[in-house]
Amino acid sequence: MATGSVSVQCSVAGQDAEITVNLKNDNSWSTSPGAWMSVKSGKWIQAANAGVRLQDATGDTKVAYLKGLIFAQAKPSSGQFLYEAGGDAGTWRIR
Repeated sequence: MATGSVSVQCSVAGQDAEITVNLKNDNSWSTSPGAWMSVKSGKWIQAANAGVRLQDATGDTKVAYLKGLIFAQAKPSSGQFLYEAGGDAGTWRIR
């Protein structure tokens, strides 16, 4: 299903709260200011059919990787979340 934006819930071990990452069709992303991720917004790229990579606004820093997420085909599903900026792994899900 083509979409204008996708909200993805992400969690990692050691963090009490699940965060929501909002992906927009202009290839920008953001999360709430109080979220545990060190970078709160930036650009995202679709890595072929392998997943979505979150980067900082300059595109120089890899923030996280949502393995298996295909933005253009987003539907309720889940997969592995790799928080590259913090070295943690967890899960992502779309309800």
